[in-house]
Amino acid sequence: MLDGSITDMVEAQALGLQPQYIHIYSASWGPEDDGRTVDGPGVLAAAAFHRGVVQGRGGLGSIFIWASGNGGTNYDNCNCDGYTNSIYTVSVGSVLADGQRPRYSESCPAILTTTYSSRATSEVQIVTTDLHHRCTDKHTGTSASAPLAAGMVALALEANPALSWRDLQHLIIRASRPAHLQAEDWAENGAGRRVSHYYGYGLLDAGLLVQAASTWTGTRPQQKCSVQAVQVPRDIGSRLTISTDASSCSKSIRSLEHVQVQLSLSYSRRGDLVVALSSPMGTTSTLVTVRPYDTSQDGYKDWTFMSTHFWDENPKGIWTLQLENRGDAQNRGQLSSFILHLHGTDEDMPARRSAATATAECLGRDEQGACQDCGRSLYAHQGSCLPYCPPRYYGRARGATLGDSARVCASCHPSCYTCQGALANNCTSCPSGHTFQDITHTRTQ
Repeated sequence: MLDGSITDMVEAQALGLQPQYIHIYSASWGPEDDGRTVDGPGVLAAAAFHRGVVQGRGGLGSIFIWASGNGGTNYDNCNCDGYTNSIYTVSVGSVLADGQRPRYSESCPAILTTTYSSRATSEVQIVTTDLHHRCTDKHTGTSASAPLAAGMVALALEANPALSWRDLQHLIIRASRPAHLQAEDWAENGAGRRVSHYYGYGLLDAGLLVQAASTWTGTRPQQKCSVQAVQVPRDIGSRLTISTDASSCSKSIRSLEHVQVQLSLSYSRRGDLVVALSSPMGTTSTLVTVRPYDTSQDGYKDWTFMSTHFWDENPKGIWTLQLENRGDAQNRGQLSSFILHLHGTDEDMPARRSAATATAECLGRDEQGACQDCGRSLYAHQGSCLPYCPPRYYGRARGATLGDSARVCASCHPSCYTCQGALANNCTSCPSGHTFQDITHTRTQ
């Protein structure tokens, strides 16, 4: 990747290198940040992404951390970058130490989180490792932010190796805070989460991420529902609004994760076209902004935009796509295809937040103040009340009598990482470096 020609095969080989041993892939590269390019992974690289999340880390999924891009001075938009707007990557933006947005920073709703970086021309930049066993103190841009996020994710995996690639995205959102990050577009989505096109869900907090990871229980399987919203071509003109009902998707998806808009359209000047999507819960996400240097007349050919701004919302209801000309009044085009792809889970994920606030509900304490009895079906664990037991523990009734309904977190067998009982053959997953035997529910070295 560093000293030769870059091809689709080379990218695929890099992204798929030893996925059972390499858990996190940090990437600070992608298409040109020139404000004109619309490009993404080729067939082989796209397959490597999918294979990584399906087979990597023993089926839990490889973690791909991606720099959101440094094309801000060219008015670039990271939703025109098919690597950073993939549902399989964690797109990371940058912020300066004083909370200001760097000039090189791009905006798009694919950005999930933000870490610190520096100005491109400042004297003080990021210190990191360099080629040939050397160090550098001149690292900057979102290229420096992505590795910082990768390091935090490594800490989270150390605290809980059983996390899937989707678990980590849920946790990153919960561990990101708007804090002092300056932007005019901060908004609250329908699930009550603050989000920005520049910073995603905010500044990633390593301590909060590790704390949340240590008690996280896995999300239910990913569900996908697609809606074909355009049956016949539609003229765009100065503005075009398309509405589609996704209520049928709520049968399989209660809480959204990634939302994709797959478009095919022609347009006389592509960079003048602003595309936005609004959800039934009232959240509007700008999929692509004006790109003044993009004079292409090619439009978008089966291009997929992605937004994380609807995370944890319910998809039921009317979704609205709006295409608006922000350039010359003579601009013309035609929308030939619009497919809405909704990804999520059938679990009510916002309810986990409510459950977390109930951890202080204690019905009885011992002389040291540690909780012994918890209410509302919570589990007593190390003096606190939890909605579920952390790794290496399982939930059971405390007493042997029918009258004792108190629930506690009891220790798994030492060979287990997660379990459903105290015996060695009650394992449901194993620590890192060991293999889970599905038939016997035991581990091997």
